[in-house]
Amino acid sequence: MPYGRSLVDEEGVLAAVNAGILRVDRDGSIWRCKKRQVGDWGSRWFDVDPVRCEHDTGSTLQVRVTAGHANRIQMQVDRLVWRVYRGPIPPGKKIAHRDDDRYNNALDNLTLVDLCGDLSTAAPRRSRRGKPGLPGSPRRAR
Repeated sequence: MPYGRSLVDEEGVLAAVNAGILRVDRDGSIWRCKKRQVGDWGSRWFDVDPVRCEHDTGSTLQVRVTAGHANRIQMQVDRLVWRVYRGPIPPGKKIAHRDDDRYNNALDNLTLVDLCGDLSTAAPRRSRRGKPGLPGSPRRAR
């Protein structure tokens, strides 16, 4: 992996949970409980006061963990909460939020749905070009 890249690696993030670096609560909050300190002697993990570590991407929350030298691995918070408390996500399924709030990652708000079967709750797409006749797009004045 190139230097300084960010990569989706669910197994790597789950390994950080199992190692005690991250703590996942049932209310969907993610806490960083250890911090790595790097020096000439190598690196060591130190216990720290828990700090919230979700990262807002604008559409969802992610958690990022440094893996190796300046490389980050990341995972969506809703998927992390589900995998920690309910196990693997079956093929062909995805996580949906019952209240349609992507920032509410409490375990009781998460449910599994088919990848293509979640269209009933999807918002209508808007055309970027404003073409008339498409649902949700404004008509251009001529």
